Amino acid sequence: MRKARNNAIIGRCPRWHRWDSGRHPSRGQRRTRQSTARLYRQLAARKSRAAQSFSSALTTTFQSSFPIMRHNRAVTNRLFRVRRGALAVMVALLGAAPAYAGNTSGAAQTSILDRLSVSQTEDLDFGIIAPGASGGRVTIQQNTGRCSASGSLTLLGDRCHRGAFEVRGDTNARVAISLGSNTTILTRVNGSETMRVDQLRVNAGPNKQLDGSGELVFHVAGRLAVGGNQTPGLYQGTFAVTVEYR
Repeated sequence: MRKARNNAIIGRCPRWHRWDSGRHPSRGQRRTRQSTARLYRQLAARKSRAAQSFSSALTTTFQSSFPIMRHNRAVTNRLFRVRRGALAVMVALLGAAPAYAGNTSGAAQTSILDRLSVSQTEDLDFGIIAPGASGGRVTIQQNTGRCSASGSLTLLGDRCHRGAFEVRGDTNARVAISLGSNTTILTRVNGSETMRVDQLRVNAGPNKQLDGSGELVFHVAGRLAVGGNQTPGLYQGTFAVTVEYR
């Protein structure tokens, strides 16, 4: 081994340090050759020690992070590459995060309306009717309140009028008015005879608005069917009215 190393070093010497294989070098040439070879061996040894020291320091530093893999350089190198890749992914994710964050607060609110109250101020009254042999109908116009009779019926006096209702609630609130049905039945008091009322309607439509005082008045009209020679008496009935905020 020593001879092979010397031959390698001598091979790198300058041309003037070599000699022909058939000639014997002089004492001065041998000394010069030996000094030069020694110098090259020293330089090579210094380079080798420096390389070994750097490799040892790098291996020690990396193995401190992976003590279990201390003697497996192939596995250690793979772990180093995996760890370096994970670090690159982490840096990329951090770089994609927003540079600034802001915050604010949201507001929430609601309003509680006054409770609605509905009361009837006037009954729906078809007036005093004088029946005839063929009967007929009494109609009350929903918007004007005008009463008219048809057939053999005759209206007496001015008692006929629409039903009136008063609503109280929140100021300027919008409401919707609905009737349970557009028909109802009137039954004779202390009797069983009946007459039918249909076309029950609210004046000016079902959707309305309370005024600045939170009040509203609306009317309900309809049409009464009277039979021929209807049994005399007082006839009464009811119908449902609903008012809701909208």
